Amino acid sequence: MKRGVIIGTILLILIGGYFIFVKNEKIVNMPPKNEKIIVFGDSLVEGVGATTGYDLVSLIEQRTGRETINYGKSGNTTRDALERVDHAMAEKAGVVMIILGGNDVLKKIPKEETFQNLEHMIDSFQKNGSVVVLVGIRSGVVGDGRGDDYRDLAKRKGAVYVSDILQDVFGRREYMFDAVHPNDAGYAIIADRLVPIIADLFE
Repeated sequence: MKRGVIIGTILLILIGGYFIFVKNEKIVNMPPKNEKIIVFGDSLVEGVGATTGYDLVSLIEQRTGRETINYGKSGNTTRDALERVDHAMAEKAGVVMIILGGNDVLKKIPKEETFQNLEHMIDSFQKNGSVVVLVGIRSGVVGDGRGDDYRDLAKRKGAVYVSDILQDVFGRREYMFDAVHPNDAGYAIIADRLVPIIADLFE
C-alpha cells in the first residue's frame, strides 16, 4: 500500500513539473489560434502496427474531440519530412506535434543535420502561427544523449517538449507489433501520455 502511495506521489510530481514547464516557459504562439491539430512525422504517426481507429492520431482525435490530421509517412527522416512542411502549413493548424528522428539514426543521418532540420520545421510552423510540440524519441531507436538535444532545442525555440515517447513501450512484446512499431496497446500508452499535454494547451 505504502509503495503504491509513493509511486503515485512521484508520478504527480513529475506530471506537475511538466505542466509548470508548459505554463511558465515562453511557449511561442500560446494560446493556440484554433483547435486544429496536426501530428507530423514518420511511421509512428502514420500508424504502422495499429488496427483501424487505434493509431495514435485517431486516438488523439477521439480523446480530445478536436480535429487531428495525420501527416505521418512511413520511412521519413527529418530530411524527407522537410519537403512536406509547406503542405502541412497550408492547414494553418493551431497545434503541430512533431514526432521524427528515429529513421535518421537508422539511416545514419548526422545528428547535427537531424536537429538542424527539426529546428527549420519548428521555425516554419511557428512563423505560420502554430504552437509546436516536439516529441523526443530515444528508447532503443535513438542512442543515449539525444533526449537532451530534443529538450534543449524545444526550450531554445519556445516549443513544448515531451520526452522519450517510447519509454516502457519499445522492446516489450505485449506493446509491440514488430521490432520497431507499437501495437494497439502500445499506441494507447503513447496517447495516454500525449492527450493530457494537448488538453493543457487549450485550457
